[in-house]
Amino acid sequence: MSNSRKKQLLSKLERYCAYQERSHLQVLNKCRELGITFVESNELLVELIERNFLNEARFVEIYVRSKLRQKGWGRQKIAMGLKQAGITAALIEKALKNVEDQWQDVIQKQMQKKLKQLTPDLETFEELLESIDKISFENRNKIYRYLLGKGFTPDQISKVLKVDL
Repeated sequence: MSNSRKKQLLSKLERYCAYQERSHLQVLNKCRELGITFVESNELLVELIERNFLNEARFVEIYVRSKLRQKGWGRQKIAMGLKQAGITAALIEKALKNVEDQWQDVIQKQMQKKLKQLTPDLETFEELLESIDKISFENRNKIYRYLLGKGFTPDQISKVLKVDL
């Protein structure tokens, strides 16, 4: 690869990485889109790491924090997203342990969000929040499925809905 071509490709990849945190796999896929060979991609990847444009640990930390706070995702959905981004299981576990104390708040907020959608008025909503037992079976199932879709475990959901599985 010529020096000018390398500088040009490196510049494109630096902009790609500066826009948003990326995983190594995402950068390799971008290299493939740009028609860069595997050997050239690896050279550029090393260069990006040395210049601190690419850092897997930083990517994982930001990914977990943003999906947890902004999207309200649970542990399973976040882990699946990280696996799809090519992150190792050890790095995923380490990142998820760092936010272990925040799951209960997130699942509680997501449950309240869904309950608010299901209840017609504010008084009913507040009444149901005070006594979770009064939520109808049908609405409990809707909330349960919603929380499963968000990536929470059945154990976490049963604690919030106060039901035994």
